[in-house]
Amino acid sequence: MKYFLIISAFLLSTQGWSQNSGLYGKKTFIELNGLGSIPMFGWFLNETGPIYKANGKSLTQGNDNFNYGFRVTLGRVLKRNTALSLELGYDYRNVSGPEYVTTKYLDQWGYYSEQYVQLKHEMFDVSTFSIMPKIEWTKSGGLLPIGLNHQIGIGYSSAKIQEKDYIYRITSGAEYLSASDSANFSEKLVDYDQRYKGFSLMYAFNIRKPITKSLMINYGIRYTLNLRQYGQTFSGSSNYLMDHSEAAQKIGRTQLTNFMTFNLGVSYAF
Repeated sequence: MKYFLIISAFLLSTQGWSQNSGLYGKKTFIELNGLGSIPMFGWFLNETGPIYKANGKSLTQGNDNFNYGFRVTLGRVLKRNTALSLELGYDYRNVSGPEYVTTKYLDQWGYYSEQYVQLKHEMFDVSTFSIMPKIEWTKSGGLLPIGLNHQIGIGYSSAKIQEKDYIYRITSGAEYLSASDSANFSEKLVDYDQRYKGFSLMYAFNIRKPITKSLMINYGIRYTLNLRQYGQTFSGSSNYLMDHSEAAQKIGRTQLTNFMTFNLGVSYAF
């Protein structure tokens, strides 16, 4: 919220920059967009491993068919063909669960050994918060915020695995799990409080069509390169069967293969 207030103050301070711009003289705009994508590149590359979906109480192997999100943007037209804006958003994606985890057990000689436990796990739900300043421009004869425009932005993101009762099946190695791990497997599997940080570069091709003197419909295509923050340090990873680095890798690969999205929404100028 503080970022939104800062950019609001900046945008409002530009009131006197240009008097011949905006929609009927309205140069500040706020918009709400829904985003959707079909992660076909993830299917072809199989970047995150087998994906299992819940089918009642059982699991079926399939694909992550659709990802979605939404964006709220506050912008200000600086001159006829240039605008600045700040975008806040949430994305909802899915990543595959682990194919195996490593556990330690006490062998017959009294030594701790490591053993793989193989499993099938329902895909994890992942939510990602993002914040992105953007610059927007159109051709020299254009009149923002209406019409065809181009946008570029550089942003920051923070992803988190959502906690819920996931369905899983241990296919081998259950005998190596400790009594504590067996009793609390889902809680011991992954850290639901950990956030996985990253950066994004975005280009959008967008169109806004006015339907009243203040309201516009907007739609377009966005291309976003999402990069996870390599070198991010994690604490307490050893407390979980699936460590943070594996979770970060799965989330990063899924974000990377979801680089093209379609947006549809409404804008209000004032």
